[in-house]
Amino acid sequence: MKKLYIFLLLILSSFAHDLYASALFDVCTILSQPQNRAVCEGTSTNFRVEVNGSSLSYQWFLDRNDGFGFLPLVSSAQISGANSKEITVNNPAAVMNGYSFRCVVTGSCDVPMTSAAASLSVYSYPAITAQPSSPAVVENAEASITVNANGSGLSYQWQLDNGSGFNNISTGDAYSGQRSNTLIINPVAYALNGNKYRCVITGTCSSVTSNAAILTVNQVLPVTLSAFTATLHDAGSAELKWSTGTETNNEEFIIEHSGNGFDFQLLAAVPSKAG
Repeated sequence: MKKLYIFLLLILSSFAHDLYASALFDVCTILSQPQNRAVCEGTSTNFRVEVNGSSLSYQWFLDRNDGFGFLPLVSSAQISGANSKEITVNNPAAVMNGYSFRCVVTGSCDVPMTSAAASLSVYSYPAITAQPSSPAVVENAEASITVNANGSGLSYQWQLDNGSGFNNISTGDAYSGQRSNTLIINPVAYALNGNKYRCVITGTCSSVTSNAAILTVNQVLPVTLSAFTATLHDAGSAELKWSTGTETNNEEFIIEHSGNGFDFQLLAAVPSKAG
């Protein structure tokens, strides 16, 4: 009878221990996981975890994507709330793009709870690193205008001002690359001389507009000289001879004289054989 009493006492003692252990610890669950965040640089954001239970303690961990994995986070001016259910990332810089955060929660739970990892994407504002230069070409040649920029999610739109204000350049005519960082004009007609071109660069966070480049188009000479000679005769006279390889829309040759290389006087107008 004594042995039976001891056996029953052991069973009751074990049962009471289990009840006591159950009273001390809760079976906790994560009610809400931290979510991925995507912001423009300088725009504050937060990460939050929700866990049921009592007397909870929080420790956030940070992975800087530098190969060292998750390390305990210490609150600072840039990241606050390292030991609370919510952390705030203040004025995130572009270098923080790709950071990951997770939280370990302890307290009345039977085991520590580790949240899922949430990532931070930080987008950079567009910034022009090289403004377009003004090209000068001969008509019917090819001209290109380039702008260089940094930033997240960049797209390009070239615009033209031919005297009536800037408007987007559409597909067609002599233009190509109007939605890239390099605009191609081929062939360049003389009528485009003096046109202004600029590029509107749009990023994930904002847009920026380049300086205007001015296109200079030089006309092709109507004559290609194949030979030219000048023979000085007595009494200060000179004989000029020339021959042409090609003549296009040429009416005449204008002969001028200068004694100093700066001031010229008309001597004669010789009709073109092609006129």
